[in-house]
Amino acid sequence: MEALLRDYDDDPVGALGTAISILLGRPEAGWAELLDAAPLPPDRRAALLAGDQAAADALVIELNELRAFRPTPAQPVSPGRPITG
Repeated sequence: MEALLRDYDDDPVGALGTAISILLGRPEAGWAELLDAAPLPPDRRAALLAGDQAAADALVIELNELRAFRPTPAQPVSPGRPITG
């Protein structure tokens, strides 16, 4: 998590991509592939793919607070892999 917060301002996509790849266990995946695999609602995924800064900021806050993705209505609550620096 420290790496995500440290690197986010300089490289939001890179920092989020690293954090998501750890959560999903997919270290070789690219940004679009990670977002496709992540349990995100379609509108949120589209906003992140479009480079929406508010969507990226919200995801950083979520990952920092939960150390996992926020469950969607169709997704049961389950612990994610912790993000480590």
